[in-house]
Amino acid sequence: MYDVLIIGAGAAGLTAAMYSARKKLKTLVVTVEVGGQTNFTASIENFPGIEKAPGIQLTQTLLKQATGFGAELANGKVSKVEKNSSGFSVQTKDGQKFESKAVILAFGKVPRTLGIPGEDKFFGKGVSSCVTCDGPLWHVPRNRLHDGLLFRQKSGGTERKGRSRNDRQVV
Repeated sequence: MYDVLIIGAGAAGLTAAMYSARKKLKTLVVTVEVGGQTNFTASIENFPGIEKAPGIQLTQTLLKQATGFGAELANGKVSKVEKNSSGFSVQTKDGQKFESKAVILAFGKVPRTLGIPGEDKFFGKGVSSCVTCDGPLWHVPRNRLHDGLLFRQKSGGTERKGRSRNDRQVV
């Protein structure tokens, strides 16, 4: 029986693991991939306390901190979470079962792609799925938005706003 079971090992999941394990709570992180989307980011410049670092380096630092305090890792994709009398029962697709008093959901997101040529090759190297992270790096009067993202850009004293669900050009 774990005190805390965390689903996901991105920045949020590993940070939660670090803090719960540091408090001497028996902590397990269940994940398909440590780091998630952060691993595909060439340079992270907006993480508190880090001026600039490759995503994979940030992930490895967070993992080292979490496991250094005693958090355990299990590889698997969670398929079921059930509340029971003692807390929660968590099961993975490959049949692993875990019991925990508390569950933290920190599974992040999987970016939607457009399916255009070169998108996979240049992902994290100019092609981005995070307008909050990477939008300010592009200084253009027009923006292409995808998947309902909202971005504001000041250009020549005017503020341009846009929202799109169908990859429309927004002025």
